[in-house]
Amino acid sequence: MRGLKTLLFITTAICSLVSLYGQNHIEGIVYDDRNGNGQRERGERPLRNIPVSNGDTIVLTDRKGHFELPIQPGQSVFAIAPAGRRTVSNGTASGYFFHLPDNDTVGPLPSLSFALAPCETHEKFRMAAVGDMQVDNRDELAYAQRTVLSELSGRSDVAFSLMMGDLVNDNHLLLRPVDTLLRLLPHPVWCVVGNHDLDAVPRGSRQPRLHREFCNVFGAADYIFDFGPVRFVVLDNNSHGFGGRFTDNQLRLIRNVIAITPNRQQLVFAFHVPLAATENGSDLLDLLGNRPALILSAHLHTIERHIWRPGIAELIVGATCGSWWVGERDPDAVPVALQQCGSPRNYFLIDFSADGYRFTFKGVGLDKTRQMEFWISGEEIIDREIPALREIPVGTVAVNLYGGCETSQVEMSVDGDEWIPMVRTPMVAPTVSRVAYWNRHAGYPTKFSRRIPLRRTASPHIWTAQLPDQAMQGPHLLRVRATDEYGLSVEQSRIFTIR
Repeated sequence: MRGLKTLLFITTAICSLVSLYGQNHIEGIVYDDRNGNGQRERGERPLRNIPVSNGDTIVLTDRKGHFELPIQPGQSVFAIAPAGRRTVSNGTASGYFFHLPDNDTVGPLPSLSFALAPCETHEKFRMAAVGDMQVDNRDELAYAQRTVLSELSGRSDVAFSLMMGDLVNDNHLLLRPVDTLLRLLPHPVWCVVGNHDLDAVPRGSRQPRLHREFCNVFGAADYIFDFGPVRFVVLDNNSHGFGGRFTDNQLRLIRNVIAITPNRQQLVFAFHVPLAATENGSDLLDLLGNRPALILSAHLHTIERHIWRPGIAELIVGATCGSWWVGERDPDAVPVALQQCGSPRNYFLIDFSADGYRFTFKGVGLDKTRQMEFWISGEEIIDREIPALREIPVGTVAVNLYGGCETSQVEMSVDGDEWIPMVRTPMVAPTVSRVAYWNRHAGYPTKFSRRIPLRRTASPHIWTAQLPDQAMQGPHLLRVRATDEYGLSVEQSRIFTIR
């Protein structure tokens, strides 16, 4: 509590200094919207000690529910609804924010009212972390509409979706059509800004690419929201190039939110560019210290997991467009778009409780039990034509464990016999080697399809082992199980015959 009072004193002092120098301020109230209609009515009292932020500074409302914050063009103001309350809005998160457009002049500022309605405390809940849809045109928008978005529309088990950036592919005119589709989902949708969601600039221009249109549509690029026992911190860490960077304002926001977040409350940081590709990503780790946190990112169109230190894990969630909506088409005329790591187009389901989290890979349009891909040397005759695969000893089992990482323990069992440890092995996913070979030699791509730009890049989540001698003839049942302390626990089986 002492640290919180110090933070509030510093924030108040900063606000006073800013006021002296004539910078814009905005004020408002947060109130108890008992009937959830978004309008303050008789008997709906103000709420005190509610955090309100501009994406940099955080203040708490006073006993009259009042707050005041400095604000600059391009910033968004939002209230952080605590457990047991929700900000009144529908559809995507745009209704949760007041966004001040990034223009040269600022007119009179309104007095804001944030309505917080009572809701369930959600001690346990499931969210969907949805990586790059990256639609480039109306055709690709239609692919997303009839695959991943239709699938999410039928999920009654998801409390909300978090879109992890690159909703579009350098076509900000598609942001509003995407928003229209997201509003059709039966649950709230929060959005992270990706590098391909930024405003277009003239070719060869040195102008920075900004997130003006993204914020106009979705409300904010840097914000915080609570759901159940979890606090989510969403940041725009996109830089001008392929990599990323946290700004000084964002680092200040991170420092402030850590200071006001109780140790018992779980922290999740969500941004588009992975931490390893963020120039000053170590600054986030320094601010966290030994505090546990889950980091969610996307951007790479592959699935990866990294354990940065005990308790701090990152999940790079893959892409729902896979390899940019290209490749051979399935019977529904949607490109298969296999990802470079060998994973199908996907998103992740993450289950939170007071005890932590657990995640599940979900292939778009695939059964929920599909958590890995089995490949066994000698099982498929076609593989003898593919140089990258025919050199692998017969009886080698390669398991592409989509959600695996360096701490995962992976084992296999044949016909119910003893469990055999498998070894994490950097190698090109066998399915990737197949498609890459067919692209060059077997008539891919066919008419109406585009070639997947696959490379000989090792997948980060493949484990291998050798079959026992008795499994080299006749049909057998192979089972594989995998666990780790960061939310992975899966098992899958398949019947095979070496030929």
